[in-house]
Amino acid sequence: MDQKERQVVDELFGKLSNPELQATPRDTEADRLIRAHVARQPESSYYMAGHFGAGARTGHRPGEDRAARG
Repeated sequence: MDQKERQVVDELFGKLSNPELQATPRDTEADRLIRAHVARQPESSYYMAGHFGAGARTGHRPGEDRAARG
């Protein structure tokens, strides 16, 4: 992970903290479904951060071999 990727991940989680701190009401059915998926796939947050954060802004996604990209 380089400095740019670290910054992108930090920014992504910084943006996620704002709605969390505002304590907006959650859709209980959606919350239950998401929690069930995360329970079955505990490493999913790593891949989601890469997909929605670092991968979208740097072109690199977690699990992708950088050498293979050229």
